[in-house]
Formats: sequence, C-alpha cells, structure tokens
Amino acid sequence: MALTINHQTNDISATSGSVTIDGSAAGGGGAMTFISTTELSSSATSVSFTGLDNTYPVYKIFYNYERSSTTTQYVMWRGTISGSSVNSIYSYHLLVNAAEDQDTGNNYTGSIFQLNDGLLGSGELTFYGIGESNTPITAHGNGLVGDRSSAPYMNNQLHAGMGEAQTGTWDGIELVTFFDSLPSGTKISLYGIKDS
Repeated sequence: MALTINHQTNDISATSGSVTIDGSAAGGGGAMTFISTTELSSSATSVSFTGLDNTYPVYKIFYNYERSSTTTQYVMWRGTISGSSVNSIYSYHLLVNAAEDQDTGNNYTGSIFQLNDGLLGSGELTFYGIGESNTPITAHGNGLVGDRSSAPYMNNQLHAGMGEAQTGTWDGIELVTFFDSLPSGTKISLYGIKDS
C-alpha cells in the first residue's frame, strides 16, 4: 500500500486498502501524547513534573512566558528521583547565537538551558532516560529569548545537557530559575512520545 498526503488539505489517501487514524500516528507509533500543562498564577522559582515513568521513552516540554523586566535570568532543568530533585551532577553546553557566546558547566546544580536578559522566553526541551535507573538523564533543545528594547534583541539558544547515572529511578523533571522567577502566566506543557 502507498499513502499520499496532500499538505494543502491535510488529506491522507491510500492507493489500496484503507488508513485509520484514531488519536495516534498512522501505523500506531511515534505519537506525541499530551500529559499536562502548568500555567502559573503567580511567579515561581521552580516547576516540577513528577510521577513520570518509562511509559514514554521520550518526554518533551514546551514553555513560553513574558517578563516585565530585563533582570538577568538563568533557567535550568534537573531530574527527580522519588519526587525529589537531584543536584550537582549535571554537565551542559549552551550555545547563544554564535560560538563565542556560549556557556558550559560540569558537576553543576542543574543543566542551564536558557540565559535571558530580555522580556520573552520560549522554546522546547526533549528528555531521555526518564523511568530508568543506572542510566544518565539527557536533554537537548532550543529556545528564543530577548525583546525589542536592547541589543542583541532576540537570540536563539541551543542546549545539550546530562545528569550522571543514579541508582534510583528518574521519575520527574524540575525547571528552576536563578536571579529572577518565572512570571505569572508562564505556560509549560509536557508530552510523552512512544517508539511504537
């Protein structure tokens, strides 16, 4: 059977047989499943998603917010075991616009994925290793930060990070800030992705 997808109308057709799509990707694999969204009603220095397991080999977080000041803000992630954050085991690399604008850390409190001196912050992170023990937790992603009031205005940031393998099982993800909180109205959504 051959499938044809019309990208203008989003129609899917088969040359023979039939195609059924019922809440998951055709063929039954790789579907992204919504898990939860947190929208802050007041500012916060951390947001946690706990109680996660290996139902999904990949977890994805999307975030978006607008601040009222341009105070320096670092945002990082770290894993949780038994619902508690695990500290000082993270290595990361953050590329900001160009190779000369980068930040790295080793044996750090968390994995910094965003350096923001602007008003806006948005992006996504992809996580591996949740629901596993004796294996590292890893993530990569990209984000957009900045505003139109001061140079360099808007910039793209690329992130890669990991937490060292632990004997406990990774069961959650925590986002944490330094120097400035996530503002009221911040929206963070969590999805799971299955292999099949």
